[in-house]
Amino acid sequence: MPQESTEPIIPTLYKGRLPKGASYPFGAQIISTALQAVPQFENLTMSFHNQYPATKVFESTPVDFLQITYIQIPPSLSSHKDSRRSIVGPKWEIVIRPILSAYRKVASDYMAQAGFEFANHWLCKAWNFDGRDGKATLCFVLDPGTSTISTNISNQIMPAR
Repeated sequence: MPQESTEPIIPTLYKGRLPKGASYPFGAQIISTALQAVPQFENLTMSFHNQYPATKVFESTPVDFLQITYIQIPPSLSSHKDSRRSIVGPKWEIVIRPILSAYRKVASDYMAQAGFEFANHWLCKAWNFDGRDGKATLCFVLDPGTSTISTNISNQIMPAR
């Protein structure tokens, strides 16, 4: 009987079903283990989304398979006072999207060799954003045409007050 891991796991909020021939590049345990040293670990949530139409997964267009986002929206008069039901933030979210099963090894190998280290570094730097209004995102993008992975970073964080 397999032993259960005692390492903390980032809470998974959603996991969507996949079409045949598609897979998530890695699971919650791998991501949690890789990111356990970041300062915002306790604030992270994770979702596995198949928000693309099934055909997009099977096209040869680039797919962002891992997205890490910090977001805080300034409160308004209509903001809910209960922070658990609020979309105001701050929120630290990880979204994993499916790729063709044939590219799963390419994505998981890249993340193990360099990607998770890059994500750790970005999250440690982004910790400075915590409590500031705006949005910052790190995306890992797989290009099936060339079997390469690139990163995209966007930062729309307001200056510190």
